[in-house]
Amino acid sequence: MKWMIIILILAHSSIYGQQAIAFLNKSKPEVVSIHSNKPANSYKIPIEIVRGMIYLEAEMNGTKGLFILDTGAPSLIVNQDKADGQQADALSLNAGIQVVETKVESFKIGGIRQRNLDALALDLSHLEQASGRQILGLVGYNVFEHFALLFDFDQQVLFLSPSSQKVQPSLNQPEATLPFTLHDHLPIVTVSIGKKQLKFGIDTGAASNLLDKRFLEEVTSSSIQYLPNEEIQGLDRRVQIVQAAKLTVNGEEGWDFGRSKFLFTDLSFLREHTGCQIDGLLGSPFLAKMDFSIDYPKRKINLWTK
Repeated sequence: MKWMIIILILAHSSIYGQQAIAFLNKSKPEVVSIHSNKPANSYKIPIEIVRGMIYLEAEMNGTKGLFILDTGAPSLIVNQDKADGQQADALSLNAGIQVVETKVESFKIGGIRQRNLDALALDLSHLEQASGRQILGLVGYNVFEHFALLFDFDQQVLFLSPSSQKVQPSLNQPEATLPFTLHDHLPIVTVSIGKKQLKFGIDTGAASNLLDKRFLEEVTSSSIQYLPNEEIQGLDRRVQIVQAAKLTVNGEEGWDFGRSKFLFTDLSFLREHTGCQIDGLLGSPFLAKMDFSIDYPKRKINLWTK
């Protein structure tokens, strides 16, 4: 059976101490953004961060509304509990879910309009309840596969361009570059924690960084800072209580990304059913430490520190 991966991780406030994530508070408002001027050949799209999710406005079939940007989703996903179409099997974090294959006649984001777009229908009401916002859906890979996405968290905008090479003269040179491969739609990078190289999916729809709990057995006590347990929930709606800890992440050529918080969960279900051999997910809390671009045509992630 061929499974589609749809990864969106919601972080919960709970008795275990997790607070709603607001990771864009700036202690140095005088910092000048790397994207102060609009890059050439790009569309500027305002974004809003709510509980670690990246929201943007788009237009679907003539209706404007909010969508969550989710690089862990294979396509545009419509928030609809009942839809006509063929049912398909998809995989959330730890369980299978049912989706309906459908079509969207018209989808517009920035100045880009796509017609007769393949989409999936899924009930996302639990995301609306958590955020207090009406959501039309998730924007996934098939909307952005031919573009570069440049995120400016100081201005809270997304620049959408045919390729980052086209806008490079408008930017400072990136301080680090991570090449990525695609497993179906999911960008996968290799970074190091301690002396161990690990593969992570890049998931803007994850409000927490995740690491497979098997890694806990390999971490020395001197390199890990344990934190209170927290709760997470995927699109399968199952709430899990998991171990939290801080670890140092390094990229190629010794690039130090500093310490980041990870939640430890069992990813074996995902690996076994999809063949996607990842050790974890780097979500919005990790990505928002810096401005970054995801260049799908060139398979590169460029990073600029604050």
